[in-house]
Amino acid sequence: MTTLADAEMWRHFHRHCHYDGAFRSFNEAEFVVNVHGGHGPSCLQYLSASAYICGSGDVADHD
Repeated sequence: MTTLADAEMWRHFHRHCHYDGAFRSFNEAEFVVNVHGGHGPSCLQYLSASAYICGSGDVADHD
């Protein structure tokens, strides 16, 4: 379960599109994909989060 504090922390850590993101959880990566999804192909936060999700295997393992 994502809390408001988690979301605020993730929003702070992943605010700059020109930096690669580092993720501690599937939920964090999913949050970043949702926030940065419309920023285009040069958004490294989106690309990093997408790669983390794709490399995580079965989503059910991460709940």
